Amino acid sequence: MSVHRLRALVIGIDEYPFLDPDRRLRGAVADANAIASVMREQSSKLDLTKLLNSRASREAVLGALDDLVAATRSDDEVLVYWSGHGSQVPNQANDDEEEDGWDETLVPYDSGRGRHPNRDILDDEIYTRIKALNKVTDRITFILDSCHSGTAVRTGVRGVPRDGRSAAASGLSSRTEAPSNDKAAPRGSSGWLPAPDADTRYLLLAACRDDQEALELPFRGQMRGAFTWALCRELERTQPGTTWKSVFGVVSKDIAFSTMGAQIPQIEGNADRLALWTH
Repeated sequence: MSVHRLRALVIGIDEYPFLDPDRRLRGAVADANAIASVMREQSSKLDLTKLLNSRASREAVLGALDDLVAATRSDDEVLVYWSGHGSQVPNQANDDEEEDGWDETLVPYDSGRGRHPNRDILDDEIYTRIKALNKVTDRITFILDSCHSGTAVRTGVRGVPRDGRSAAASGLSSRTEAPSNDKAAPRGSSGWLPAPDADTRYLLLAACRDDQEALELPFRGQMRGAFTWALCRELERTQPGTTWKSVFGVVSKDIAFSTMGAQIPQIEGNADRLALWTH
């Protein structure tokens, strides 16, 4: 049995000081800690970076992704986990693949709405790092426990309404890093990133479809993301030789039960790959 080094970046954000107070989450940090704990228990060769709340600024997250790219070697596994808000902004790259005119984003700790600047991380910026990682490995897994937007102000929804301000008004135009103008593959079923293909190889697990919301629910007296709760339970009991398809199948059934069908997780890419620590 070969054991690959697992390089992991785990991000969890409950506190959003530049969003309305009712947008604060209650289970994202607990989710991040739980995922990290599972990896520590299951992986014998773990290189873990964890960014929680104020440590998960836009600059820190992108810097950690760049560090991950620089450190990864051909025999490594890579996992990036995000638990926090997702949202959308007007398409920044004018590419044809964003048919609805909106870019998907992840909302870091220091991003805001209203009078506060938008510092969201664009899907294009994530995709650029995936392509860089693909130069050395195709064993890449992204796990996103977020939804694209929360159209209503609801407790326990991991999404912020899309920011309709112009790039200049929102602060997007002042960024030092421009979005990618590369033509990308069509979106996968989650809507987050271009679907994996022969040139861009990675596995994506997302908490819900692009028209659904990722929920926080009470489990054993603690608020947790429904998706991450089910995922951690299943990963804790994986055995050598277990595939992501097998893990995901159980998780999907658990989510269907706990959310009464309101949330349908998505998987994109080579689901027949072995789960990270089951080699």
